[in-house]
Amino acid sequence: MPGDGSLEVQLFIGSLAAAAAALAMAQAGWTHRWFVRGMFAVAIILAATAVGWPKISPHVPEIDDWISNVTDSRLAWFVIGIVLGLVTGFAIGAWLDAR
Repeated sequence: MPGDGSLEVQLFIGSLAAAAAALAMAQAGWTHRWFVRGMFAVAIILAATAVGWPKISPHVPEIDDWISNVTDSRLAWFVIGIVLGLVTGFAIGAWLDAR
């Protein structure tokens, strides 16, 4: 097995494909046909990406430096916290309004 982490990436993408397929199959009665078809399409694309990852990975740009800069930045974490707080607040508000 290669030591570059490609197996982990393949398994992660494959699990995303399985989750998308499970979500599509969970729509009993096919009440939302375009959503279900879209989720099946996403699952197929993700599965193909997982299978072909060894050939795709050399063409994916490296983002390690960018991720390192983001994780070291206090401002980035502050912005992420604000965005997550707002999203959580809106979700709770929508949930309470729907009740």
